[in-house]
Amino acid sequence: MRKRILRWLQADRFFKSIAGLATLVVIYLSLKPPSPDSESWNFVFIRGDLVLHFICYFGLSILYYFAFFQYKNLVKNTLILSISVGFLLELLQLIPLFQRFFDYQDYETTVGKVSLYYDNGGPFDLEINAGRYLAGDWGATTKLSRRFANGWEVGAYATLTD
Repeated sequence: MRKRILRWLQADRFFKSIAGLATLVVIYLSLKPPSPDSESWNFVFIRGDLVLHFICYFGLSILYYFAFFQYKNLVKNTLILSISVGFLLELLQLIPLFQRFFDYQDYETTVGKVSLYYDNGGPFDLEINAGRYLAGDWGATTKLSRRFANGWEVGAYATLTD
């Protein structure tokens, strides 16, 4: 069984053909102008288009991996091709012909925060911010930092929102 699987993976024409076809499908779907009445959707709490992008690029990466299975630099070739296709598609979507413009998806929210700074005279500074964030959630961010004599500042922060 192991030899059969290895022989199947080494039949690179099959995977190269499927990878090429899948690449063309992803290119078409990425550059196809959106329909005017299309509505956005969510998967759990993530925008649906982000889920689809992840599935498409992850699937292409797997297909490229199998297509380059018998090459020496397998992972390198897979990553280079996957990133190149993704970068090219993002650049092509900027061309007005494809009508793929960045939009805010009718997103409006009110944001604001209140900040409290505390300097205890020692080496550390404390900063607390509380308010409403871009996603419309309420929360607070705490930052603890230290500034060195040479101007460098090192710190850590934690955010808790609803």
